[in-house]
Amino acid sequence: MDPESVGGPRRRRAWRLTTRLAVALAVPAVLCASLVAVHVADALALADRKAAAERKTRLVFSATVAAHSLQNERDVAALSSGRTTDDVTKHRNATDEALRDFRAKARAVGGGREFTERLAAVERALDDLPALRREAYGPHSGPVRTQRSYDDIVTPMLALDTELDFGDEQPMAEGWALHALSMEKAALSGQRALLNAALADGGLKADEEAAVRELSGVQQRSLQEFRFLDLGEDRARYDRIVHGAEVGKLLDRVLADRKKAGGVTVQEWHRASTAMIDQIHEVETAAAQRLLNHAAEGKRSAERAAVTGAAVAVLALLAAMAVAVLMARTLVRRLKRVRDAALQVADVQLPYLVQQISDRGGAQPVTLEAAPIDLGVGDEIGDVSRAFDAVFREAVRQTAEQAVLRTSINAMLVALSRRSQGLVHRQLEVITALESTEREPATLAELFRVDHLATRIRRHGENLLVLAGEEPGRRRSEPAPLVDVVRAAAAEVEQYTRIVPVGIPEVAVCGPVTHDITHLLAELLENATQFSRPDTPVQVSAAGAPDGGLALEIHDSGVGIPHEQLDALNSRLARDAAVDMAVTRCMGLYVVSRLASRHGMQVLLRSGHGGTTAEVLLPARLLTFPAPPAPHVPRPSPQPVTPAWAVAEQPPPTQPDPPAPEAAPTVAAGPVPAATGQQVAPSGLPVRVPKAALRPGSAGGAAAGPAGAAPVQADELRQRAASFWHGARRARDPHPPPDTPRPPHRPEPQEEPS
Repeated sequence: MDPESVGGPRRRRAWRLTTRLAVALAVPAVLCASLVAVHVADALALADRKAAAERKTRLVFSATVAAHSLQNERDVAALSSGRTTDDVTKHRNATDEALRDFRAKARAVGGGREFTERLAAVERALDDLPALRREAYGPHSGPVRTQRSYDDIVTPMLALDTELDFGDEQPMAEGWALHALSMEKAALSGQRALLNAALADGGLKADEEAAVRELSGVQQRSLQEFRFLDLGEDRARYDRIVHGAEVGKLLDRVLADRKKAGGVTVQEWHRASTAMIDQIHEVETAAAQRLLNHAAEGKRSAERAAVTGAAVAVLALLAAMAVAVLMARTLVRRLKRVRDAALQVADVQLPYLVQQISDRGGAQPVTLEAAPIDLGVGDEIGDVSRAFDAVFREAVRQTAEQAVLRTSINAMLVALSRRSQGLVHRQLEVITALESTEREPATLAELFRVDHLATRIRRHGENLLVLAGEEPGRRRSEPAPLVDVVRAAAAEVEQYTRIVPVGIPEVAVCGPVTHDITHLLAELLENATQFSRPDTPVQVSAAGAPDGGLALEIHDSGVGIPHEQLDALNSRLARDAAVDMAVTRCMGLYVVSRLASRHGMQVLLRSGHGGTTAEVLLPARLLTFPAPPAPHVPRPSPQPVTPAWAVAEQPPPTQPDPPAPEAAPTVAAGPVPAATGQQVAPSGLPVRVPKAALRPGSAGGAAAGPAGAAPVQADELRQRAASFWHGARRARDPHPPPDTPRPPHRPEPQEEPS
């Protein structure tokens, strides 16, 4: 299975309520936003079409002005028979200005394929204008040809009127009406050009007469189309402004007498026709301006509609989102109240209840009411809060029962430990009595082993005290050197001969914590010796810590610990682990964690290919550092004084050793018992004595003393052992209770790995 397909739903199930509400609101929000976007897009598209229509209308208006200028230029040039006069130059300059404005507007206008083709046709026609101006009314271009050549330029420009499109609000008929009006004016302008040239030449030729009659027909048809297409104010303005009666009479007179032109002069004809053309151009300009105003207003209306629609849609969407967020915040706030109340019960009230029961030892009942969580609302969240009330009340009751049960278990563990300690103490007294009277080395060695086993049993009882949260009854008041503490811990380990202290600094451990530190080190040393090869040493070293304390390292040469198990062990050592079923498998680990937590120490396990290292960080407040040495002052030589431990090793003077028989019994072969390898240091802690302090027996199983020394007899061995054990107990228990003497402290680690 694809891991992403599994991880995705799990990640979604971990979403917070606010995220879920946001996702739930995002769907309608996106739907509304899409509808708003469509509406805004339509409004913007309409605004774009209106803007394009406005640009086209401006171009049409500019084309109308340019066409009117071309017509005036042509008609004025006819008066001078093609000669370039000041009047002709003036009109040509006006035409050039109008054409520049037309080209500028044409570049800003975009349109469809047909409109683009019309603009291209206009540009091609305008390309012939310079040549047309040079040949106008010349020998090779008579009046009719010149008039038609100008019409070839004007007609494409006037055809742009038919491309006007204002959408549904403005029908295209008004563009065609403007085109018809422009064509009527163009026909009248053509008649003016032909008659200007003919009357200036003295008469009307046949081709010129035919062209004038043809243009009269075009004028009449265009006027009819204009009146048919335009039903608005443009036709009324035309009827009010345009007066063509005089032009019609003059044209009839000229056509009636072609050779003499009916007595009509060129000035008379030009004045009358120009007046009528100007009137028509006034109507044309008004119509184009009206269309331009309509296009501009349509553009502004479309833009306002787009902005207004978008603003209203966005405001409505924001209002909906605000209402949704307000409702979501209300739900989340209620849920947070339920959560805070639940955490108050779980983190404060229930632990307080357990603490109260633990402090009172379960003897007195403790009642604690859970803080009410009922929100007082009738919705589903209110139902959940009331359900939590019931759950918390039951949790408080169960917690009280569990706390009483836990206190009872701890009390039972303490009682069992105290009873077993009493029995072990009595057993040790019996063993001590047997040791004091036994003279056989082999039997004495076995008694020492039994003593060691009893001490291990007693440490099991002390482990129960530690797990139950009790502290040992013994306390040491004087500081003890750290090296003696390490040796004392090593003396409580079965394979003590493998433990090698290396580089232990001259610092002392505060008296009240000596017992617990020795217990902790003994547990770690026992593990190191049990889970490493029996022929390898276990090194104990110390170095300064950054915080001013001391770091003790216990290193063995075992196979190491797997990474996953090492992380679990360090996690349990880092806190005061609660007692559970795992304590039966690794009681030493729980004891170490409890002792380290009690005094603020830190224990860390590291493992590699070279074995496992247990690091114990001792805070500076648990240590006593030596004072700087005083200046040397010469003093008289003192008398030799026998050390305390040497006096302890000597037999009592009241019981001299009997003469050694020829075949005195010797210590049996096997491992040297712990007591035969220990002595009492000046600090009062039992430390290990080198094997050379003991003499070999006949069986070859005991240690040897200095070369040349007399053999150690059974009674001497017994006296030394008794002196060591009693001295060790007096040193470890400086103030034992007179009625209940406590056994010596030799904590025993667990057999399981910790």
